[in-house]
Amino acid sequence: MIRKIFFYAMGCIFITTSCKKLDAPTTTPDKDLGYVSFTNANSSSKTLHILVDQKQVNTTAIAVNGTLLGIYAGFAPGTRALVTRDPGTATPPIDYYTGNLDIAAGKSYSFFQYGVLTAGAFKGILLNTDRTKDENPDNARIRFLNLSNGAPALDLLMVRSEGSVVKDSVLLYSAVPTLATVATPDLNLLSAYKSVPANKAANSTPGVAVSSYVLKLKLAGTNTQVSASAATTIVPGRNYTFYARGNYPSTALSSVIDN
Repeated sequence: MIRKIFFYAMGCIFITTSCKKLDAPTTTPDKDLGYVSFTNANSSSKTLHILVDQKQVNTTAIAVNGTLLGIYAGFAPGTRALVTRDPGTATPPIDYYTGNLDIAAGKSYSFFQYGVLTAGAFKGILLNTDRTKDENPDNARIRFLNLSNGAPALDLLMVRSEGSVVKDSVLLYSAVPTLATVATPDLNLLSAYKSVPANKAANSTPGVAVSSYVLKLKLAGTNTQVSASAATTIVPGRNYTFYARGNYPSTALSSVIDN
């Protein structure tokens, strides 16, 4: 019997058009279980049910660009059968993806459903997810996935401002191809995070205004902007997965908090 544990203290965060603080409480996982988050980033506007070993994990259908409520579900270690299914009442049911989850005790993972419906199926990827904080308490950690269908290679830039004054721009990821065109994704590379200075809060440095980031997607190696976030707070100690979504050129940026 698989034990399932849901943490409701964490949730999926989307880039919005107003200043958004990306923050959430932390929880301590049971080391006897492995933990998986499920994010629905498909580009065909399909909601999903998630089934693990033939048992439905979610209580309500996961919307497009939505993540399992609470983010993590806990499972006994081992190889688990994963199915993503249309929430309709078709008989037999319509399944969009079948695969395995290889789960180790005390480890965390992130599953992303992506792509357009092709021959009745979507693509999916399972990443290793590090939920520990960066060694530098002033930093956060970020990783990036290009899940936008039809998108060319993209750059991810972080533009930092103090108050209304732009201070610097950092090219965090360069020429990231859409996974829709990658036959064998490099799971180790995609799972890794990069450490970045987090935002400074009010009065944290005398005389320095509150800082924020604008995250920008550009065509690789150019100044052609595809999408940009509003002013966004990157919280110290947080780990984020940012992902490009939708059908190019209507590509947008969303994120999930991983810890």
